[in-house]
Amino acid sequence: MADCLRSVLHEAVGNVLEHSRAGFCEIELLTGVDHIRLTVRNDGVTAGSVPPRPPATGGRGTGLAGLKGQVVALGGTLCAGPEEREFSVAAVLPSG
Repeated sequence: MADCLRSVLHEAVGNVLEHSRAGFCEIELLTGVDHIRLTVRNDGVTAGSVPPRPPATGGRGTGLAGLKGQVVALGGTLCAGPEEREFSVAAVLPSG
């Protein structure tokens, strides 16, 4: 599970640095009785902004789509997308 969360964090922060003009980035890790939630938010979304294009063939990773498969395989969920003036990536994994 730790490797999966590390991959989500790496991808989400990498996306902030490579694809946004964020003034802030907030990283939150919360543990509950039966789950762990990692959220990465930034203000790099502007009105009318176009989502980044997927990497060309031969790119260096599978991005958030590939990570979603890893998270789901561990019994969790991964949500990513714009919310008002922010972009958010949230992974929730069972802690047991």
